[in-house]
This record gives sequence, structure tokens and C-alpha cells, in this order.
Amino acid sequence: MPSCVNLIGQTEEPARGGNPTAQGVIIYYGKCSDTATQEMIRKNFQKLVEADILSSSFCNASSLCNVGNIQVRCGIVNVRKRRDVQARNQIEVIISVQLPSSLEQTFQTEYDQITAIFQHLEYTLSSLNSSAIVDDLELTFVGIQNKSIEIECPVGTIPAPNMYACVNCSAGTFYDSTIMSCVHCDKGWYQDLTGQLSCKACQEFTTTRTIRAISEDACESACAPGYWSVDGVTPCSPCDTGTYQENYGQIHCIRCRGSQTTLLLAAKSPDLCQEFDIIFPPGQSKNCSLKVINAINTSSVSLTWWIQIRQDSSGKIIHLLNGNDDILSLYIERE
Repeated sequence: MPSCVNLIGQTEEPARGGNPTAQGVIIYYGKCSDTATQEMIRKNFQKLVEADILSSSFCNASSLCNVGNIQVRCGIVNVRKRRDVQARNQIEVIISVQLPSSLEQTFQTEYDQITAIFQHLEYTLSSLNSSAIVDDLELTFVGIQNKSIEIECPVGTIPAPNMYACVNCSAGTFYDSTIMSCVHCDKGWYQDLTGQLSCKACQEFTTTRTIRAISEDACESACAPGYWSVDGVTPCSPCDTGTYQENYGQIHCIRCRGSQTTLLLAAKSPDLCQEFDIIFPPGQSKNCSLKVINAINTSSVSLTWWIQIRQDSSGKIIHLLNGNDDILSLYIERE
């Protein structure tokens, strides 16, 4: 039996067999400058390969074994021959063979099968006269290069490691058709089924503690705007002054821009960020002092600041001193 897999985004057992495709590049030396010659090579090669492979013992037990569209490319390559480097006309015949797959077969068994098919094809081509591929054209068979094996999986599944089979995307993930891979459900989303194409959203005002939630039970009460916690769910802490948070279920607060700050804790919007330099809490008075370490000789000094003042404030609100010398006093008088 094939080995089970236990990787992120995959179920613990294979979902179904995949369609492994063997690919290779058959190299010939010879000219094929015009498109008509290339098309003749392609058609004759298609017939030859299909007759050779599909009638062999490798494929006659299943109708799923087929040869894909063959491509022909022509160009000039430099070939080293003894001490000289010579330019050669090279023909590349790109071939793909799709094989049946079974969950009962191991990775090694199918790899050996595909390897045997290429060896069989290489033996056939090496003993074949070039006229069987195209008339009046001398071709020299070089070999089969760039041999590889790929597997095509149905939507919602991905290739399993160590076998030619496909596995469902696991619970807590979904299949992203753009990148053809399993992707974790984000915070605030969950997926309780395997092989799905999307995640399910938690109900309003709830979220999950982590990504890749596998049940609706993982949705908990989210921190409200203006609050945060390390996992976005209750218990929550208010955003500190100078920060805010607009959304539910957040793990941090956002700092106000520049020198802006907020009046109170738990700000819910950047509109609550304001520009000011000094704020005195209601009913309190504060003494502020500025110590000048390095004295500078100057004829004038300009001081500017923003001050927030409560609407019911009155009397002297600013008294600026230099030592014992009174420099400035600011009063508010109300009628």
C-alpha cells in the first residue's frame, strides 16, 4: 500500500489516483528549416510513437495511456567534437505520455514503469531509419533528454509526495486554483471539510485565535474596535493613547501619524488622532519645566505649541517663567 502523507494542507490518506505524465525531449541532428518539414516530422512521429508505445505491454491494459500532442523545435547548437566546436542543426521532438495510475501502486513501481517506457522508446528510435520520420531527410538520433514526470490532479487536490496520487486539501485549508495549491484559512475563517475551494466566515463580531481553524466552534468573541489582544479574542485591552483600531479581532493597535495623539484610551478611528503638544487632565494642574543645558546667546526666542483647553476652562492657564522672572501669562475670561 502507498505510504500516507502528513504535510500541511493535505489529508492523511490519498484521495484518488492521479494521471502521471512522462515528458522527454528527443534529440536529432538534421535540417528542418521550413514549417512544412516540421509538420511532417510531428505527424509521422505522433503515429510512430503511438503505434510503438500504445501497443506495448506498458499501456495495452488501459485506455488512459495516451500520447499527448508532439511539438517540434529546430535550431542551431554548438557541438564539441574532439578538439573542435562545430555548429549543428538540431531538432527537438517534445513528447508527453500519460499513464494510468492506481493507489495500489507505489511511487517506485510507477517510476520504474515510466523509465521502462522511455528505454523502450529510445531503443526503437535508435534502430529506426530516418526515412520513417521524414522522406529525403537525413536525421541522426542523439537520445532522449530532460526526462521528467509530472502528475495532473483534479481540482481541490494536490500531488501527494512519494507516490503518483492526489490528496484532498485538508480541513482548515482550501484549494487555490490560481496557484494550484492548498492555502490556510485566515483568522476569522474556518473549513470543516476536505477538498474545498474556499473557507467559511465566522459570524459577525467573532474570529478565530489562529489561522487554519477546522470548526465553527473555533470562532470566539472578537475584540471590539478600540481594543486588542495577543490572539484577537476576549479578554481584550484598550488601545493606548496615541493609537487606535478600527476593526474587530485585531492583535495590535495602530499608532497615530506624526506628532498626533488621542485624547482617551480605546480610540476607534484615525479621526480621533489630533495635533497638540500639551494636555492637562480635567481638574488637575501641572508644572512644566525646561532645563537648558547649553546656553546660547541670542537676541530673541520664539516658542510655539498646541494646547488643548476644555471648553469650561477660565482664569490663568499658562504662566511662563524664566527663573523668578515672569515672561508670559495667558488668561481666559468668560462673561
